[in-house]
Amino acid sequence: MTDFLDNIVSAWNDEEGEKESELYPDETNSPNINILIRAGRKFLDGKLTQDEFIAEVDATADRLEKALGELQSYSENLAEDDPARELAEQSELAYEEFGQGLEEMEKATPEDVERGIDLCIEAAYKLEYLNQSYIELEQQSMMIECLRCSHPNPPNRDTCESCNATLPNAMREASAENAGYSNDLVMVPKEYLELYDACDKVAAGDIAVEDWQQQVYLFNERFNSASQQIHDISSTYQETFKDHPELLVAAESVVDALDESIEALHRMHLFADDGDVEHLNQGWMELLAGTQKVQQSGLNFYQMLESAQEG
Repeated sequence: MTDFLDNIVSAWNDEEGEKESELYPDETNSPNINILIRAGRKFLDGKLTQDEFIAEVDATADRLEKALGELQSYSENLAEDDPARELAEQSELAYEEFGQGLEEMEKATPEDVERGIDLCIEAAYKLEYLNQSYIELEQQSMMIECLRCSHPNPPNRDTCESCNATLPNAMREASAENAGYSNDLVMVPKEYLELYDACDKVAAGDIAVEDWQQQVYLFNERFNSASQQIHDISSTYQETFKDHPELLVAAESVVDALDESIEALHRMHLFADDGDVEHLNQGWMELLAGTQKVQQSGLNFYQMLESAQEG
């Protein structure tokens, strides 16, 4: 659509053109269409011959035919529920209205040219509005929804504008960067996305509750395993813990964060009892907060343990 509405080369780029543009000011926001309208006005004023005017109308009709063909090819590939389909249908109607305006101009009588100009101007504003709607729709499709608070974010952000949580795109990048690093304490971002997807689908009734529960159980087992790992480390390095009592405090912080995350899973699991999606939402937010604490406290604990062993 933008190819039809816009024109790289202006026909009014010299001194004579500037004077005539004062006599025939822009009547739309499209250079292409303004050239057509000016040609119509000049023809009515006797400043263009009929052949010159019809040549401009025919050139515009050729561009319109090409743009309409491209639009129809585009709309054929859209799903029935795609919001762009309605815009495409409205755009096709606007193109047809513009074509009717050109047909009126082709008759070359003053009344028909005036009527054609009015039809083309009206259709041009419809096309401009629809073009802007396409742009906004494309921008919306590129927005990244925060997994914690559902706030839409621009695609170039790594953290949410609203709650500062890590966004899915940043989580995927972190997952790729950390590929090969295995630690049961630190959750792999991909698994967050899988759980979020399962929550979204079970809320919509797209998957069975039992399938969703499997995802929840996986998280629960991982947290329990991580908690047991901390206890095992405490037993294995008893002497080190005695010499560095701050290690015990750090280990307890990790276990507390893990317990908080497990509690979040329990809250989330209440959805299986009453189907209230608020349990999913609240549980998810608490889970993200809890696992963030797990990662921070876990990193601190392991760094302290490594430092104590080296000392």
